[in-house]
Amino acid sequence: MNKKISVIILLFFIAFNLHAQIALTSGLNMGGAVPKESVEGSSASLLPGAYLGLSKEMDLGQKLYLSPEISFEFKHFGYSSIQKKDTMVVSEVAGIMANIPTYYNANISGKSRFLTINADIPLGFSIGEKLSILFGVYGNYKIYKSDQINVHVQIGEGGLIPDVDSAYNNKAKVNNLEGGLMLGGKYSINENLSLNLTVYRALSRHYVLGTISNDSGQDIPFYFTMFRIGVRWLII
Repeated sequence: MNKKISVIILLFFIAFNLHAQIALTSGLNMGGAVPKESVEGSSASLLPGAYLGLSKEMDLGQKLYLSPEISFEFKHFGYSSIQKKDTMVVSEVAGIMANIPTYYNANISGKSRFLTINADIPLGFSIGEKLSILFGVYGNYKIYKSDQINVHVQIGEGGLIPDVDSAYNNKAKVNNLEGGLMLGGKYSINENLSLNLTVYRALSRHYVLGTISNDSGQDIPFYFTMFRIGVRWLII
């Protein structure tokens, strides 16, 4: 892990040193892991995170420029799911142990938290004196991750057997590396300060293969999707 982070930092600081001007970037983010297909009974809650980084702009032409950025970012989101399925329980009926058909309700709630080091490589195209469009690729590595899950299971209407509560951390099923596309815009407030809005869409899976399945037993891939809003302030 340390070697990968060191290589990313080294490459970006080499790029920064090609020219003198460096900008500080900071702002808020919001997003989460989006399934490729809808999951019945599931919902998500988006929570605000934050980022802090360094970037620069390198001219490639009259209106075209490259704007690499390296940043540290905290992001998190919550989710919940209600699953109801038929089952069988063993119970005593008239002194005889018997299998009784019934159902269970599983209430699942979770919260994911991540701290990542990011490398953004967007191309910028100026469409006026103050406005630019940005499009490019990004990658990040999770230096901290947590995916805490709480499960409450009730058999039937309750009372037949005790409810079951469990909790565990699903972080081992979350991929460390993420990569994808980014699209956004920049509005220059003045020569040193600009406002940025960017949307990110991962092309790599959030969870490892086989983590979450649909009713047919087929794997459901999740892809992290989020947006950022922040400022870019020229400091050097």
